Amino acid sequence: MEIDKIKNLLNSFKDGSADLEQTLDTLKQLPFEDMGFAKVDHHRALRTGYPEVVFCQGKTHEQVEKIFQALEKHNGNLLLTRAEPELFSRLQAVDDRLVYNEAARTITLEKTQREKTGNVLVISAGTADIPVAEEAAVTASISGANVERLYDCGVAGIHRLLAQNEKIQKARCIVAVAGMEGALPSVVGGLASCPVIAVPTSVLVSFIVNARHNFKSNDYMWLRLFSFIVVCTVGMYLGLFIIKFIADRGIGASLPDPENVGKFVSL
Repeated sequence: MEIDKIKNLLNSFKDGSADLEQTLDTLKQLPFEDMGFAKVDHHRALRTGYPEVVFCQGKTHEQVEKIFQALEKHNGNLLLTRAEPELFSRLQAVDDRLVYNEAARTITLEKTQREKTGNVLVISAGTADIPVAEEAAVTASISGANVERLYDCGVAGIHRLLAQNEKIQKARCIVAVAGMEGALPSVVGGLASCPVIAVPTSVLVSFIVNARHNFKSNDYMWLRLFSFIVVCTVGMYLGLFIIKFIADRGIGASLPDPENVGKFVSL
C-alpha cells in the first residue's frame, strides 16, 4: 500500500466519509494479506518505494490472477515477470489496462505515469540475450528511469560497442547482459565512469549440453581457446565442464573431441 493511500484512508475516517468498520477492514490487511498459497506484501512500497513484483513462473494462472487483484487494490503501478502469453490473455480479461512485452515476458500496469529520471543504458552482447535485457529495461522503466537500449554489441565485434561510446559516457547506470564467456561487462566497465551491473545469461548452456549433436570439428575449435578459463554464469554447465576437465587433465591439456563433451557436462 502506498503512503498517500494510507493518508487518504485516515483522512476519510477523520472527516467521517469512511466509518470505523471500513477503515478496520482495510487496515487489517496490513502489513500483508494471507491468501493461503501466498502472503501478499502490501507494505513493500512503504519500505522500498515499489510494490511487490509478481514472479509468475511456477504459479498457476489462478494464483497469479488472485495475487494481481490483491496488489492492484492497493498500488498504482505493478510488474509481473516470466509471464506467458496465455496468462496475459487471462489477466487482460480482468484488467484491459495491462501491457505485455513478449520479448521480456513481462506484464505491466501503469495507473499513473511516473516522472522519468536518470539515464539507464541496457546493453546486450547478442540478439539471444535480448529477453533478459528487455526484462531489465522494463523493470527500470516502470521503476521511474529513462531507459535506452543497445542490442547485439558483443565483444566478438567490439567495433559495434565502441561506436556507442558517447551513449556509454552519458549513462548514469549501465546494465550489461551477456552469455557465452561473459566478457561484455568487463569491457563496458573499462569504458564507463558509472556503475555497471553485469547480468549473466545461460545462452551457452543448451549449446554445450547438445554439443554431441550440434558440433562439427571446425565449429568446435573456438572452445579450445578457453581451455585455461573458467566461466560460471547463471547456467553453470560450461563452468563445471571446464573445472572438471582442468581438474582431470590439467591446464595444458587439449579439450576433448566434440563427441565426448556430453560425458563431461553430465556431472
